[in-house]
Amino acid sequence: MRTARFLTIALTIVAILLSVAWYLRDTLIQRLSNPVLARYGLAITDVSLDALATDAANIGYLELEHENGTMIAIDDLTLPIRTPGTGTTRYSARKVTITISEDDDAPPRELVSSIDQVLKLPDEQPGTDVGVTELVMAPYPVVRDLRWVSSEDRQALAARLESVLLSAATVEIDDTAHELTVSLSDATDPGRMQTITGNLQRSDSGFALSGSSDVDLTGWLPFATLFEVLPEGVSVAGGAAAFEFEVHVPNEPTARTAVTAILTPASPVQVRYADLQGAASAIRLDQATPITMTATLPDNDWNVSLRQASIVARYGDWGEIPVSIRDLVCGSMPRCTLQTEVDMAKADTPFGRADRVTVSASQEVTFGDGAIDVAIDPEATLLLQGYTHAGTSLAELEAKLTSDGRLRIDERGWSVSGESIDVSVEGVQFDDDLAVAAPLFLEAVTLAELDGSRTAGAVVFAPSGQVSLGNQVVATPGVKGEIQLRDTMIEADLATVGIHENATIAATHNLESESGEMRLEGAAISFGNQKLSDRIAPWRSALEISGGTIATDVQAGWRRRDDGWRLGGNATIRVAGLMGAYDDIVFAGLSTDLEAGYDIESGIELAPTSVTVDLVEAGLPIMDLAADVKLRTDPPAAEIAALTMTAFGGTVRAEPFSFDTGKERNTLILEAESIDIAEALRAQEFEAVEVSGKIGATLPVAIAGNTVTIEGGMLEGEAPGGVIRYAVGGASPATDPSALDLVREALSNFHYESLVSDVDYGANGDLRLGMRLEGRNPDMEGNRPVVLNLNVENNVPQMLRSLRAARAVEEILEQQLEQDRARYQQ
Repeated sequence: MRTARFLTIALTIVAILLSVAWYLRDTLIQRLSNPVLARYGLAITDVSLDALATDAANIGYLELEHENGTMIAIDDLTLPIRTPGTGTTRYSARKVTITISEDDDAPPRELVSSIDQVLKLPDEQPGTDVGVTELVMAPYPVVRDLRWVSSEDRQALAARLESVLLSAATVEIDDTAHELTVSLSDATDPGRMQTITGNLQRSDSGFALSGSSDVDLTGWLPFATLFEVLPEGVSVAGGAAAFEFEVHVPNEPTARTAVTAILTPASPVQVRYADLQGAASAIRLDQATPITMTATLPDNDWNVSLRQASIVARYGDWGEIPVSIRDLVCGSMPRCTLQTEVDMAKADTPFGRADRVTVSASQEVTFGDGAIDVAIDPEATLLLQGYTHAGTSLAELEAKLTSDGRLRIDERGWSVSGESIDVSVEGVQFDDDLAVAAPLFLEAVTLAELDGSRTAGAVVFAPSGQVSLGNQVVATPGVKGEIQLRDTMIEADLATVGIHENATIAATHNLESESGEMRLEGAAISFGNQKLSDRIAPWRSALEISGGTIATDVQAGWRRRDDGWRLGGNATIRVAGLMGAYDDIVFAGLSTDLEAGYDIESGIELAPTSVTVDLVEAGLPIMDLAADVKLRTDPPAAEIAALTMTAFGGTVRAEPFSFDTGKERNTLILEAESIDIAEALRAQEFEAVEVSGKIGATLPVAIAGNTVTIEGGMLEGEAPGGVIRYAVGGASPATDPSALDLVREALSNFHYESLVSDVDYGANGDLRLGMRLEGRNPDMEGNRPVVLNLNVENNVPQMLRSLRAARAVEEILEQQLEQDRARYQQ
């Protein structure tokens, strides 16, 4: 509102013209510098007299300077020299140009004195008609066709300001009271006139103007736009209101004129804002408390306040947005502070659909030239529930602004920014079985739609996350980095946090084609501080991993089609020193490098790899297991070559074989050599038997489901044989020798030279050995050769359970860790 000086000068311009004409009408040349002009603080600085006649004078140019530095230039001024006895006296000027002084220290114009002068004009100049074709006073709108007409108790002023037709009239009621009527209309529709009537009262303290009226807000739109009551681009499409006003003009020149107005909407008010790109936002004011407006002149300070209002807003592709406004206060520039709350159900947005969207914020709004700037205070909140877009759903997103934020709307579009936002994300659902949840901390957040292009960006930090796979929840590492949106392309440059070796993640996703790709490099997870069962809840598998690392590099791509998501990619998985247990079978030192690829057509493909295991312990230890493995996934199968392991000081090997879960029966042949019998017996804690020597074996193994059998296996002792000493526990009577006594005596110190045995292992777990031993007992008479045939039977699962019951899994793993540390230190 740049109207203060304009109003002051506009009220006095007619009085100036009349006064100049009055004092120059008799002897023009002699009175050009008549000091009476000082009454208005004016002095003539230039004059050009074109013609002088009996009845009128034509002055081509007249220039006056006000004492505050303001210049008034009048072109083509026509003045009557002689006042007619009857009828109307007419004065006219083609153009009046007023150049306002920029001297802010100049003394203010006395508004009360100017009003007094204007109100007295009908008495001083009855029957007077003054016309100015063009009044120019930059930077204000040009006033055209200005006309002032007076009679004995009435005066009227009419003018055109661009598209606004303005008229005002005062009627004298008595010496201290006047009735003032102001009317406006659009030049394109002059019949649609808006009129306000007020009472102007003179007192010892100054002037008081008051009145009330019902107004059509659309009729006042041209005037409000012209004098910047409404920002550029804002229009009022409909609405009515009750209008009350009071104006107090004090006598003191330095005192401010106070204006108070109350606008009470009587019907829904329609407001629109359109930028230069044509994107429009619309606001419908459905309900509001009275709007109070106050202003002071000439400093042009003004204030608008509204306690509460309910509006419905639309912008571009957005659906209707219900907004509740509280504590709205607007001031000069104009600038507004307010609190807003948005609560939308079944909301349609350009980015997807949501069951519910709620926003709460306190902000300061500044209307500039072609732009709206909104400063958002910290503590602003956003709640998004039931969001869906392009097959992806979000159960809930809750965000809180922890720094100042900013929203800007201008001719290019809109943009939002914030330095810091805390976000909680729950249930990002990619399909029926996969969902993600995480707390997020965002910095340098931007979101914009400018020049038809959508962009967004943020620095993201998520300390941890959760991935739901069906009914299981997997704890995932955190991430940090940047995420950008450019039109339909999302780009992420991230790194993991909180794992043994953090990975870099580069990903892109096209929202339009619903396709993307991702590269993860350098990730390594250690199970030393957090076991596998602690990372997944509930953990239903018998497998536990409590040590070692798994490192991986992944490259993947995806595309959505009519029948669902298509995923493809490859991964490198490096397993080092993995240890743990499956049921009560302990393993340690599992290491391998695995190359895997996947596509929708061929499924998972795995490259051949080598696997090593330091220890497998199911009651009896197997160590240094190694094999070359080629895996298949459909059905699960493995081609195994170069299988070797050590057991009881010896070596076990197998010729290449296949294990196919699609077959009823898989077979392999194990070849053992240099198995130390003493170590095997020590493992079983047979205190009554002492054996030395080594054996080899050939064992045909058949696997059918979960059942393992051996048929036609063979054990054979290795040269030079060994010794068997069996503690008989006391001598038998010599008078009753028996075959068992002879065997016990022979085995008390039996030096065998040959040991062979048949081996059969049944489906029920019974191991049967048919042994033949040849050798001598030097303690027996004659040291003669002895041949022993022994049948040995044992239930292996029962024996292993007994052995496993005597040891703790944690103890075995701790021993293995100590051994690993010792090897590392060496």
